Amino acid sequence: MDKSNTVLITGATGAVGSVMARSFTDTGANIVLTGRRQESLDRLADELKEAGRRVLLFAADISLAGDVLCKYIKRK
Repeated sequence: MDKSNTVLITGATGAVGSVMARSFTDTGANIVLTGRRQESLDRLADELKEAGRRVLLFAADISLAGDVLCKYIKRK
């Protein structure tokens, strides 16, 4: 993923987060999505990928440091 044109969206499974993800996709950015609901993340990621964007997602509650750290370690 080209880091120079990548956007991190927290709360991507909510109304505002999903609108932001779509808006940044329209600018050509690659998207990193986080949110608590895996199924909602999967649906949004599929939509953004259909638009030709590269998408990375993490189902996690970012208010819980342990949740984020656990997801990061599993990716390594």
